[in-house]
Amino acid sequence: MSMLLARFRSLLPRWPHHLPRPTSHPHEPLDFDRGSQQHFGVMFALDIADFSSRPAFIQQRLRAVLYQLVEDADVRSRRCIREDRGDGMFVINATETNFAIIVNRVAPRLAAGLNAYNRTARPGASLDMRMAVHVGYFQPDKHGVISPDLILTFRLLDAPQLKQHLADSTDHLALIISDHVYGVGVSFQHLDPDDYRSVSVTSKGMTYPAWIRKTQP
Repeated sequence: MSMLLARFRSLLPRWPHHLPRPTSHPHEPLDFDRGSQQHFGVMFALDIADFSSRPAFIQQRLRAVLYQLVEDADVRSRRCIREDRGDGMFVINATETNFAIIVNRVAPRLAAGLNAYNRTARPGASLDMRMAVHVGYFQPDKHGVISPDLILTFRLLDAPQLKQHLADSTDHLALIISDHVYGVGVSFQHLDPDDYRSVSVTSKGMTYPAWIRKTQP
C-alpha cells in the first residue's frame, strides 16, 4: 500500500518553484448572533476572470493573491461576514455603512494591488477581477446569509456589460455599483458622475439600473 501511495503522489503535479504557496486567512469574528435579526451594511462581491480555464495550481495562486489583496485593502471589522465563492468572495460589513469607503478607498487599493501583481505575473497567471458594490439588509443564519440585496449584488457582478468592459479595457479591476449607491454617492458628492456610465442589467427576468466605472486616463 505504501508503494502504491508513493507512486500516486509521484504522478501529482508539483507546485512551481516561482509561485508562492497560498496561505489561509481566517474569517473575522462576528459580534452579532446568526439568525437573530436583520442587519444593514455595505456589501461587495469579487470574481476572478477566466478562473475555470486555468490549471489547478494557477487557481490556487490566484485565490491566494485575491485574499492577500483583500487583506491589504484593510477590509476588517468585528461585524463583518466574508465568504468564499471558489473563484471569488463576498464581503458584508455591518460596521462600515458608508459605501464611499469601499468605492473610493478599498476598490482603488485592490486595483493598485492588481496592477502591481500583474507587472510581474508569469504567463497564464495574470489576474483580472470584477467587483460589484451595493448596500442593503441581510440576515445571518447558521448556513450563511439571507439577503435579496446580496442577490442583486451578484447579478450586477455577472452583468455582461461588466465582463465586456473588463475584456475591452486596460483595467485589471472592473467596478460596477448599484443605482442606489450611485444616486446617494452623487447627491452627497462622494462620487463624480463623470467617472461612471449607466447600464441596464437584465437577469432572470428582472432589469436593474447600475453604473460601471469608466477606465481612468
